[in-house]
Amino acid sequence: MITFLKELQFLFMPHYWVLNHPYNKQVDEFINYLLDNYEFTNIGDHTATLGNVTIWISNHPYASMTLYGYRYALEKYRPSRLTIKRAKQKLEKAKSGGYSSEVYKELEKLKSNLK
Repeated sequence: MITFLKELQFLFMPHYWVLNHPYNKQVDEFINYLLDNYEFTNIGDHTATLGNVTIWISNHPYASMTLYGYRYALEKYRPSRLTIKRAKQKLEKAKSGGYSSEVYKELEKLKSNLK
């Protein structure tokens, strides 16, 4: 019931309505396992590492948070919308060094002023 209520938020988020890949429960469970046990590292423009697994982070939310660089059929599937949103929040926190987005923006301004 709680999951159902959480999923209702996506009715008001049109950018989550159409996603590029079909949902797969096993991929969803695997990415949730990674999110529970690891932090994002090696964050680039298009990919990041979670544990020792490369995750596609670009084109959010349409194709983001999918497995990347594997020769398995799993690349063709995505986790749930809830997992995509959770992973994006964790990724943004990792990018900001654990700071809130407001603090991160201020720190980025300070850095750009130093150059």
